[in-house]
Amino acid sequence: MHHLTLLLCLLSAEDFPPGVYPGHEKPAFREVVEATPTPYTEVVRVIELLPKPTVGFVDFGCGADARWCIVAAEKWNCRVTGVEIDPGRANTAREHVRLARLEHLITIVEGDATQVEVQADVGVAYLYQDVLDQLTPKLTKLKAFASYLHKPSKLSVTQNGDSWVYTKPVPVHTAIWNGQAYTQPVCNNPNCGMCASIRAQLAQLVQPKPEAAAGGHYERRKFCNGRSCWFADVWIPN
Repeated sequence: MHHLTLLLCLLSAEDFPPGVYPGHEKPAFREVVEATPTPYTEVVRVIELLPKPTVGFVDFGCGADARWCIVAAEKWNCRVTGVEIDPGRANTAREHVRLARLEHLITIVEGDATQVEVQADVGVAYLYQDVLDQLTPKLTKLKAFASYLHKPSKLSVTQNGDSWVYTKPVPVHTAIWNGQAYTQPVCNNPNCGMCASIRAQLAQLVQPKPEAAAGGHYERRKFCNGRSCWFADVWIPN
């Protein structure tokens, strides 16, 4: 979509005189009282900071113009969910999505962001701190999240401009040799028992885990190679 079309979608119907609205007909926007939206420049800037979603993108409190949703869908061509508690704003947001011709990617859900379940791994919000704190259980499940203006008090976030960014910590896999932790082998000598043990331990820790649908469960087991021991989760088929 051309940038001009996107900009038109982010403006209200009243900004267009009769006969020049995209699609030739001025849509019947419902009158809603809208809070000041996140500046479009900030939306684009923060979207560039976030990683590409693999599951989906969510905007908690998408507002009447759904601009975060539209920009995310255009950039990543991914599934996007906008959650809006106000019925009027939700309907207007759906109209903006329709005008952007992104109904195949964006779904606007009417409801309380703290209660609605969505499938996403990257998200944003422009909500007050008390609501963000109520959202904490949902936010910690995301791999990345950005909050415009308001800092979530229960997350470890970094301020970037006018937004606060959360990145889910990535666990560091370690192997143990003589009581010391290693994240990688020390040498490439194939005869080094220490590094052979480290490689074996790390291989156990980072091996791909099968889908639960395959039927089975994980079991914590102890492994020894004659010189050291370690524990790892092993998939046991049913």
